[in-house]
Amino acid sequence: MSRYTFLVGIAVATAGCGAEFEGSGDLSFRWAVEVAPPSGNCTIDHQNLQAALDAGATNVNIPPGTYCIFAPLYVRSGTVVTGAGSGDDPAMNTIIEQRNSATSAFHMNEIQASALRNVRVVLDGDISSPPAGEDCVRHPDDESTCLWRRGSGVAIYGSSDIEISGNTFMFGTYGVALLDQPNLQTPLAGPEAEVVGAAPDAEAWYDACTDLASNRRITITRNTIIGARDGIFVLNSIDGEISRNTVALSLKYNGLKFSCGPVENNEVVANYLYGNGIGGLGDGIDVAWGWSELPEPWGWTVEDPPDGYFRDNVFIGNLSWGNSGNGFEIKSSKYMDPTPKRGLTAYFCGSEDPLDLVDILRIGETTVALNAAWSNRLSQFVLRRSAPSAGCFVNLPWNERTQIVGNVWRADPTAPANGFSMGMVRNAHFERNWSEGSWGGGNARDYYFFHPSIHFVSGMRNFGDWSDVDQVEGVTYEGNDPDIVGFKQTLADPTLANYENNLAVVVASDPYHCEDDDGDGCANACEALASTDHKDPASTPTVCACPGDACS
Repeated sequence: MSRYTFLVGIAVATAGCGAEFEGSGDLSFRWAVEVAPPSGNCTIDHQNLQAALDAGATNVNIPPGTYCIFAPLYVRSGTVVTGAGSGDDPAMNTIIEQRNSATSAFHMNEIQASALRNVRVVLDGDISSPPAGEDCVRHPDDESTCLWRRGSGVAIYGSSDIEISGNTFMFGTYGVALLDQPNLQTPLAGPEAEVVGAAPDAEAWYDACTDLASNRRITITRNTIIGARDGIFVLNSIDGEISRNTVALSLKYNGLKFSCGPVENNEVVANYLYGNGIGGLGDGIDVAWGWSELPEPWGWTVEDPPDGYFRDNVFIGNLSWGNSGNGFEIKSSKYMDPTPKRGLTAYFCGSEDPLDLVDILRIGETTVALNAAWSNRLSQFVLRRSAPSAGCFVNLPWNERTQIVGNVWRADPTAPANGFSMGMVRNAHFERNWSEGSWGGGNARDYYFFHPSIHFVSGMRNFGDWSDVDQVEGVTYEGNDPDIVGFKQTLADPTLANYENNLAVVVASDPYHCEDDDGDGCANACEALASTDHKDPASTPTVCACPGDACS
């Protein structure tokens, strides 16, 4: 065993280095460095942190204390960055404050096999939400420029085998961002920068979606994200995992946001999403696939198509409640004219001439199973403009369709909101879902079908009050297997017993629901269902009980 001493910033850290021979005969050295304690000076803190990250060590340990930085910290391949804890007490936890709202705290650009664990990142709260009447947050040092995709806790691009776990991210634009282009320090728009009032030339686009390097096998787990614009922002992810995170109180927008692509073969499991969309209409989980009209601080708009599929993704055991928009919303393109950028036409499956929705804009082959959504303002679950990538007019076997199975959707009885909403859907199968909407003095339904074209949809044993179904005039159900009568079948019973039975299966879908994050003796899911905070030991329900004794 060898011993090495490294000079990291102003601190001297001693750590062990184990040398081992691999099968190839190469000698691999592994060691750790420890960052110097906080200095109270942002320049020194940033230099010390980055020096440790650049040292080539396998492990970079950050002691307790509050560090301030003014620029991103670049993590290198093969580096595990570990803090002392992600709580709010600097005597016991590692707190990193990013004082520059124009940049993220950590960048992981085109790296492999790295991790960030047990760190609390505090970002500039002003970047989370634009001023009233604007969609753009201005650069703090230049009012003529806007900030897009800045101020994230961690920004990841073109990387693989990355773990983000056990951290807390406060405020900022995104807690964690999986991007589809490099994290540039200059604002993005036109050829160089976003300039208010300056229209781009024909070749200079602000491209919100690019088809550059993909992120692969990114694991984002057991993080807490509070008060961001979007909690977790996914533009590009293949074979990833987003699990057991708590995302709450996002400003105007969403807990989890998916767009651009490719987003394929990801698992989204047992996340807790509540109170998102403050001051706006934010969803717990929002999948928005297709053209988007970007805001126009420059006096022009851009239509931006996605660059990859949304398919073969699985959503299981997520809890979404009290959001200002929908609990879950999965949707593809809206009607728009062809864009000169790609020469594509965004019409949905036979709804307009001359083309159907172009292949890459279709969403399908998705599984949404054993999730629960309640007390969300609009609908608890929305599936809109969904078709498989195999084609709009292919009648797939039911087990190859988008699967919506065993979910619980329950509106707040005091306010009008839908349970389940569906429109313009092809090749979907619904089974054993429990849904209850609420009139609450307004017009809302257990099941709400809107827009024409619901084809090749099957269902069985779904619970709901089928006298409380709103079918907008003009809705067609051609080719359904069975038709809409078969979809509902005879189990029109939204009783409490069926609700609790379904909910008990949801709670049993992942062990995290029966863990106790705040140590108050009440399981996480039991607290969430009682609308208390599963992260705060001072917030405990009067009676701690899960349906069906799922966590007993």
